[in-house]
Amino acid sequence: MEEMIRRVVKSEIKNVDPKNFTVDVVMSDETVDRYKEVIKASAWKKGLVNFKEHPILLSSHNYHGLMNQIGEASTIGVKDNALKAKFKYYVNEEVPNPEAAWGWVLASKGIAAYSVGFIRKAGFYVDPDEEAPKGIDEDEYKEYQKAGVRYVYTDVELLECSHVLVPANPACLQNGFDQGNVVRSLEEQAYPMLAELEAELKNLSITKEVTQES
Repeated sequence: MEEMIRRVVKSEIKNVDPKNFTVDVVMSDETVDRYKEVIKASAWKKGLVNFKEHPILLSSHNYHGLMNQIGEASTIGVKDNALKAKFKYYVNEEVPNPEAAWGWVLASKGIAAYSVGFIRKAGFYVDPDEEAPKGIDEDEYKEYQKAGVRYVYTDVELLECSHVLVPANPACLQNGFDQGNVVRSLEEQAYPMLAELEAELKNLSITKEVTQES
């Protein structure tokens, strides 16, 4: 089963057009991310076909309502060793979308950040103690080892792009986001057990009181 992967990528707004509500964005380059992974620029080339048929810009990877589509990618492609896109925000449409309007405000101020949702098609793990696998450039592999890279994506399919909230240090928020998911997951698992434990403790307390009264 193919897993959908989401990554807050190293994005940079290059140009803002307030008349047409568009921004030019460097969506992703080959920078090592906080997961110690690299998405090769060339990895996107074959994986943009389906996205271009439905080039959506979402709010925070939220798929649960039509109003969460806050714009679209009017252009997207690989250029200068990076994935670049022009996003048009749905502002001043016949039906107002407050989420899109606020997203545009942030983007126009140059403080927007973006995340990609994609499927891994191919790639390779980087072993810090082994030589480069067959077919992988040795010098490039050594650079990955020096940088502590864990995995390199060589072929991916882009599913969607999202405007996300990320502060000046994206790793901090992403860490918090991941930890929050973990905490919520643990809480969901723990609550039934806590309820059972509380019930058992209550029964023990009642039993103890009855015994003392006897």
